[in-house]
Amino acid sequence: MQTYAIRTLASAGLPAAAFVLRAWDYGPGVDAGNLLWMCNAANAILAIAWFAGWRRLAGAAAPWLVIGLAPWLLDVVSTGATSWPSVLSHLAGLGGALIYASRQRLDGFDWLGGIALYLAMQLAARAWTAPELNVNLAFRQYDGWERVLPDYRVYLALTTAAAGALLGGAVFGLRRLYRRRSLSG
Repeated sequence: MQTYAIRTLASAGLPAAAFVLRAWDYGPGVDAGNLLWMCNAANAILAIAWFAGWRRLAGAAAPWLVIGLAPWLLDVVSTGATSWPSVLSHLAGLGGALIYASRQRLDGFDWLGGIALYLAMQLAARAWTAPELNVNLAFRQYDGWERVLPDYRVYLALTTAAAGALLGGAVFGLRRLYRRRSLSG
């Protein structure tokens, strides 16, 4: 039992360290609203929920760290802006999510929790961040998309539906991956 507690503490420490690293990277004087981006918030939520044993909340956060890697990479490629703490926090978050999924089998409905988490983070971003940061695209379309989808409400509905599909795919894939692993040894 003690070994399990130590392994859990060490594993849940990975997304916790990722969040702390990003908080340090943003530093004083920078809008703390950046910590509400889904990748940052999902790291903090996964760590807290894992430590506390809140399986549903951890299961909602973990898939975000899996599907969030691709948009982050696209943003890095398109803007050229990144930092080593950003790279480490995204990779540590992904590692934490994969470890969590391997140890605590995800529920087939965790993607619904992921959508609820996303909508909650949208509300938090609208309430506590500056519109110019556009955290989690809570205020307007991603730059350039206003020409493709000029109505923000349509854009938000489509991106939320796409997030739901990606979350569902991530949960399905992680469940299959770790089911096979547990069956084969």
